[in-house]
Amino acid sequence: MMFKKKEAARASSQTVIRKAPPSIISADLHIVGDIEGDGELYIDGRVDGNIRCETLTVGKQGQVEGKIVVATLNLLGTITGSVRAQAVSIMKTARMPGDVAHQKIGIDVEAMVDGLYKQLKPEGFEKRGARFKVVTPPDLPKVAISRSPKSEGAMAKPAREKGETAKVRN
Repeated sequence: MMFKKKEAARASSQTVIRKAPPSIISADLHIVGDIEGDGELYIDGRVDGNIRCETLTVGKQGQVEGKIVVATLNLLGTITGSVRAQAVSIMKTARMPGDVAHQKIGIDVEAMVDGLYKQLKPEGFEKRGARFKVVTPPDLPKVAISRSPKSEGAMAKPAREKGETAKVRN
């Protein structure tokens, strides 16, 4: 009996932390929705949604459309949207039309990048990254104002002086 107690005490004091294998989204998978986790994610399929995890690798066939918040990003495929990451590696096969807030970044020569790239200081990463937003153009008015005098709402200008009449253009 004494032997079992010592072995149990020794086993509990030596906690082994095992790294979990990455979650994989294969090439034949299309996910619509947000993904959130604490580990590593490898995408070789398509994801339409926001992603938040520790490490994200987008493979050559991988496509992501949405906002991404990660500690480490390795991009070989395509991301359309905004990225906030501490370390970003954009490989030569990558396409990144979107904005990136980062602490460290590496971009290969043949990579296609188009967007705003903003370096964040390590101490202000969380605070400043929260303010990093996608810039969108303002909405256009839905109703056009007609300037034709033949339209229903056209009115003549009022007379300025006594005796002056308003003129309507034809």
